[in-house]
Order: sequence, then C-alpha cells, then structure tokens
Amino acid sequence: MLKRYWMLAYLIDWARQTATIRKINLRVRVDNLPAIHLYEKYGFVQEGRLTREFYLHGQFVDVFMMGLQLDPPLVHQSSKNLSVPRVGTSLRANSATGPDVDISSNQPSILPR
Repeated sequence: MLKRYWMLAYLIDWARQTATIRKINLRVRVDNLPAIHLYEKYGFVQEGRLTREFYLHGQFVDVFMMGLQLDPPLVHQSSKNLSVPRVGTSLRANSATGPDVDISSNQPSILPR
C-alpha cells in the first residue's frame, strides 16, 4: 500500500468492521486514470457514467460512478431447510402480501380469490 493512500485503506477497513455500512459510493472524473486505477485496486467497480456532471475551465466534464459493496458473505443454509415448490404447483401468497400469483406455467397470472 502506498503511504499516501493509507487513509482510503483505513476507511474501507473501518467500514467493513462496523457491519453497518454496506456500500461506499464515489464519483471520479473520467480523465483521472490514476484515481480510477487506485479505486479499482481497492475493489471499487464502475457502475455508471454521468455526462456533463460539472463545468470546469470552459468544458463539461463527465464522471464515473463507482461503488464498493461491503455486505458480509452469505451464509449458506442446508438444502433441508429450504422449501422450493415443485414444477407445476401453484404458489399463493397470503392476502396480507398482495394478490395471489400462479407460477406453475411460464406465464404468471393473477389467481381469483
């Protein structure tokens, strides 16, 4: 790790340890290649581009939106705890969650009550 970027690494580690922060977002100018490479090195991915985000020295400047997901790894449940409906059966939601939906075919349809 480069000494001048220790704060970025520290903040990412701190965010991971809190288990409260689930994602870090940032914007970076598309022409700032050293910063983009640094963020990618720390696991950030490009999620979009905002065109003409700001006006600087007579020119519009685009930025990349980048994000780093900090979600903890998923814990896999054993298959015996999972209940998966069989093909050809109907799955009905209870009335509190909305209309009943038939997923027994490739074309879902609303079921009459």
